[in-house]
Amino acid sequence: MLGRKPGQEWEPAEEEIAELLYRTSLRNWRRQLRSGPYGGDAGSPGRRPADHFARAVSRRRLKKFRKAVKISRPRNLRKELLLAKYRPSPILDRLLPDRKARWRPITKRLVRASPAAESIRNFSFLTHPSETLETLKAIGRLEGQELNALLHFDDKFCLDAGSYLVLAEIWHSVRHTLAGGRMPKPIQKVLDATGVGEHNRMRLEAIGPNDDKDPDKTDVWAFSLRRRRPARSSRSVTVHLDPQTRERTADDFCEEINRWLSVPAIDRELTEDGRGWIASIIGELLCNAERHSQAGSEDGDWSMTAYMARRIEDGNATFRCYIAFLSVGRSIAEGLGDAAEDIRAAIDRYTFRHRRSGISKETLETVFALQDTVTRDPAAHAARSGGTGLQDVLDVVHVLGGTAEAGKEAQVTVVSGKACIRLRQPYIIGVRAGGPRDPRLIWFNPINRSDDPPDGNFVHDLPDHFSGTLVSVAFTLDPAYLAAHTESADEDDQP
Repeated sequence: MLGRKPGQEWEPAEEEIAELLYRTSLRNWRRQLRSGPYGGDAGSPGRRPADHFARAVSRRRLKKFRKAVKISRPRNLRKELLLAKYRPSPILDRLLPDRKARWRPITKRLVRASPAAESIRNFSFLTHPSETLETLKAIGRLEGQELNALLHFDDKFCLDAGSYLVLAEIWHSVRHTLAGGRMPKPIQKVLDATGVGEHNRMRLEAIGPNDDKDPDKTDVWAFSLRRRRPARSSRSVTVHLDPQTRERTADDFCEEINRWLSVPAIDRELTEDGRGWIASIIGELLCNAERHSQAGSEDGDWSMTAYMARRIEDGNATFRCYIAFLSVGRSIAEGLGDAAEDIRAAIDRYTFRHRRSGISKETLETVFALQDTVTRDPAAHAARSGGTGLQDVLDVVHVLGGTAEAGKEAQVTVVSGKACIRLRQPYIIGVRAGGPRDPRLIWFNPINRSDDPPDGNFVHDLPDHFSGTLVSVAFTLDPAYLAAHTESADEDDQP
């Protein structure tokens, strides 16, 4: 349609449809003029002047039509826009399989009277995972079709670190045609503090030069965006022996948690044992992302960010904390294809048992992978190690984010492939069936048994495939809970 080759069609805008119909009417008028008394037969003396006259009149009429309906082709484009081209994005290209075919060259896009716009609401994988994927798809469509597009962030606050981490991941592929939009100051402050705004080259105009200089006005504490280099890009022959980005990231993350805990309203800090415990868990989680996200390679990538925001709720200061980890590439279920034979057999038994549960095989495999000791690494399985990464993260969230106040409970969402797993009360932490050395299990049903299917309110399929794995965490630092927990630990002589 509209001059594209077969297999490269796009959906025309209303203005383009109108122009197409008008061009058809002009073509019919020219045909009638040529066949009239002044046109003559092909090759006759009167044919060529009549043809020239018809084309000249058509051009004038088409120009007038475009002006009337405010259609024009781009001229005097800025250099950055002229250099814009289709840029691959593993996440967007999987969400929009025809994205490359529908990508329109900049010079063939329409200049509209008012730019196209997308309103972004409920931008959170924690609460609206399917809607957030639709928002990402809408951004991808705008980038491929529009000359200038606006993104309006209409949430009052940043509701999830994970959604903005994914936005940062795709931004390099879409930023050229995005020309701004509205964004509340609380969201601008988070993007500025986490470095996502700088990474995305966003103009955060609501952020003043002294916004973070006055400690009394600080209400966002952030662990800046960290990214490993692109997958398979290392040229070092000792890549696994070199100082690893993940180790520095884990240490810096512990420093940030200490900064959160040290605010006067909370006035706590991590012990040396606590710092080592959290650092080892974060390091292991990032290591798993490197080793498992790329098929046939242990050189995958990851990114993470986190922030704490102080908000006034019911007249009291509340400290909302958000953490997100992202790896791009294979989903958890896709990675399990490399698992040891006995693990694969156990997975197949579990998925076959619940084949009529209304939950896809891929999502059921992801649930199975959350259990302790389940790993895709045959060597680690043979050594009886590994497979505890996510359960360890849930333990950290349980310790830091404990609270007795309703509405402030911890939440974790895992998005991987077509699987969406939402961990919250009563399914927020794995349970050991026997002694302290038994594996932690979380099957998302009241009696916590693998024989029963997961609750569909906590485990469900996504409408689209997410290319990779996102772990998004939210919890509240409750000063009263932390004080009581510390006193209890002191009495028990525990770190």
